[in-house]
Formats: sequence, C-alpha cells, structure tokens
Amino acid sequence: MKNNPFAKIFKEAFNDDVLGKSLFLGRRELSSEPARVREFLSVLNRFFVSADVAPLDVGRYAINEKALLHYALFLRGYMRDAQKVLQNVEAKYTCDEDMVRLFEASSRYVVACNGKIKGEKRVYDDQTGYLFCKADLSGGIENAVLKKQSTPINPDRKNLILFMPFRIKHDELELKKWLYKNMRNSLDNTQVFGQNTDVYVAYFPIEKSRCSKICSTIKTIQNPQNYVEAQDFDLVKRAFLSFVAPRMQIDDNNKVVSAEKYDTKQLKENFSNLTFMSYCAGTADAHRIVTVMRKISEQLYSKADTREALQNLFVVSYGFLPIQKYSDYSGVHFFSNEADDNYKKEPFTKMNNPEMYEACKFQKTGVLPAKVSLMPDKRNFVVALKNDISFTVVDHKERLVQITDGEYGHSIVHVTGSRLGYDFGSQQFKTVLENAAGGKRGTEVFYRQQYDDAAVHTGLIMSSLLGQKQQFV
Repeated sequence: MKNNPFAKIFKEAFNDDVLGKSLFLGRRELSSEPARVREFLSVLNRFFVSADVAPLDVGRYAINEKALLHYALFLRGYMRDAQKVLQNVEAKYTCDEDMVRLFEASSRYVVACNGKIKGEKRVYDDQTGYLFCKADLSGGIENAVLKKQSTPINPDRKNLILFMPFRIKHDELELKKWLYKNMRNSLDNTQVFGQNTDVYVAYFPIEKSRCSKICSTIKTIQNPQNYVEAQDFDLVKRAFLSFVAPRMQIDDNNKVVSAEKYDTKQLKENFSNLTFMSYCAGTADAHRIVTVMRKISEQLYSKADTREALQNLFVVSYGFLPIQKYSDYSGVHFFSNEADDNYKKEPFTKMNNPEMYEACKFQKTGVLPAKVSLMPDKRNFVVALKNDISFTVVDHKERLVQITDGEYGHSIVHVTGSRLGYDFGSQQFKTVLENAAGGKRGTEVFYRQQYDDAAVHTGLIMSSLLGQKQQFV
C-alpha cells in the first residue's frame, strides 16, 4: 500500500541487519543467489515499491543467508520496536494486503531454508497442525499432568481451553514448565481447575514459524467472519464436534454427512460449558475455532439458533482486542498500557487493532486503575489496565524477580504472575477466568462470591468501572 510507514522501517533494518553483515563485492554480479533468496527479495522489493520506497540494490553483495533468515523471522519485531510509527498507525497499514504477501513470502523462505544454512538447526513446517492436550491440575499447577487428548471433549462438563501463541517443543516437560511459568497465579485454584473444570491446552509445535502465525493473524483480522484454515477444521473435528451434535460424521470437504441433533436448549447449555482463554495471537486462533463451529453448526441448525447458542461461549483474552463489533461469542478482553503511552504503545495490541486501542486504552483521568468499554454487541467487554513499568513476582523457584516488560504491557505475566501484594489487574483477571470457567456469564464474571479484603476492594472498583463503561460506536 502506498505510504505504508513500515516500509522504511523494514528497509533500514535490512540495510543494518542483512547488508551490514553481507560481503560487499565492489562490483555488480550476475544473480548467483539461491532461488529462495531471489524470491523473498523480489516480494520484499515489491512491498517497498508499492509503498513508494526505493527498492533494494543488492547486486554488489553476497547475501549473508543466516542474517537474511533472522531478518525474515523478525519482521514483526521491527514493527514492534517502531514506536514512532505506532503512534498514529492505522489498520489499513498494519493489515495491508501487501503486508500479508510479505509475511507469506517470509514464511515460504524460512521453510525453504531448512537444512541449507550452516549452524541453523531449526526445521520449519508451516503446514503442521495444533497440538492438543488435557492438563490435570488436581495436584496443583506445579504438579500438572499433561496428556495428549485424542477424543472429543465432554460437553456436559465445564471446559476451559487455553489458546497460546507460543510454539513449544512437543514435550510434556516443556509444556509443564511453560504452563507453570506463565499461568501460575491464574490457574492455582484447584477447586475450580482441578475438580470442577476440565482444562485443555491448544498450541502449535516449535516447527511452526513466527511468520506463518503472523500471516494467519492478519488474515483473521481482515476477514473475521469467514477466514479459517485447514488446521482449525482439524482441531474442531478432533475436539469440539460433540458440542455441536452427538455422533457427527464430516467428510473431507467439511460437510456434515450424518449427525443427531440437540434440541436448542441443550445446544445452548453445551456452549455455556465452553470457555476459551487466549493470549495475543492465540486469540485469533480461538476466533477461527468459533468460526468453524458456526460453519458446521449452521449445516444442522438455523442461523438464529446457532447464533444464540454460540453467544454462550465465553472468551477471556489478554493482549488482543475483539476483532468484530458484533462477535459470535461473549467475553472479557484485557490489555495493559502506560498511562502516558506517548512512544510507549503496547505494540501488538496497537498493531492488530490500532483504532480500537486508542478508543479504549487506559488514560490517566482519575484514580481508578482501569477503564472498561462495552462493545456494541453488549456481550463483550474490554478492560484496559494501568500498566506498571516494573513489578515483583515470585518465580517458579520461589525467588523474588523484578519484571520490567520491554513491550510496555504486552507480557501475560502482568495478569497471571504471582505478584507481591494486592494488584487490581491480576486479581480481576483471575476472578473473571475462574467465574467464566465455572459457567458464569455477563457482568457476573467480574465478582467473587467469597470475599477477602482484596476481593472486596476489587469488587468495589469493578462496580465503579462498570458504571462508567464506555460503549463503542
């Protein structure tokens, strides 16, 4: 797109991080670079030209492919760090069709590099699907037992599905360490998550490239009502069909071949038993899973019945704002930002939905530590928390660790870390997650029934915030 401000950022980074590490030949050479390099650089140059930025002149260099690979993988990082651009950026630039083509090209390039670059041992496979496992937290999150889930989830039970953006090794110990480190404070209630609610984790293996994940996220934002991927259908077939209909058969074209139907009351109850918790781009994955369930459900039920049933499915997210003004699901969506965010934007929330970020961000206008906004569907809330520049948590080895988030509030530890002292954001996130997983919906998710002093304080603040909630137009 013309005048896309990220084009200059990408070009400056290329000159510094690729050409600065490549061999200058001093003379123009006939193209001797591998086809994978030529193809990626061609798309990169088309991106520059479309944005009215002069294309790269690399004919006098022997490109350092290790540097080029790291550049391709770090494109989103360059966007994240461009705070000056993020100040006034618009969605038409962050979700530009040329941007999609660039990330598609970077994804193809990193896969083509498999086994071709000395010292690079990572193998990429962007066609890989979700890994899905059940987390037994009855012994506490520190003793979590994680097992691959190969059968459909029980729609008669309360179910919490964690959609994580991270790409993790297909190893129980690695996932257990990640779960404890990142979700400790939010999932430590064994009565809720060890007994009453079944917990599952959906994530991608480490072979999935960052480029591919970003491309999926942008496409989801561009077409939130219809965009899905083959991997999304595969996961729904493996895990979620039982919520839509018992004993369902679906063919390779994702058409329902046979199924028994629930009555509309049971269909609604099924989705009332389903809560998604998602972080960052994992929310785009969760969104597409709901879209797939809608597409399948509408083959059996009316659109109206499907819509009413899915409104009972609840999404609790962090670091990713609602994609639609009228979502298929209900939910509470948290993010954190600096009270003075001039050149301190929470980068990923801002990139993915810049206009909404500005409309609902926390601002230093009063004494309350958050701002609540209500989406037009009146079923989804946005809670913008005041970001702490630094804070102290208890780590997995029971040590006190000072956290300073270089991404100005994007780290999920802001709401899931085991903090010292009372913190409104983490208390409220924990409350919403526990209540939603237990089947509560609407404003009921914001309040605890069993009160201690901190819970009373949190409840009073939330009552005030909900009374002041600002509706989007």
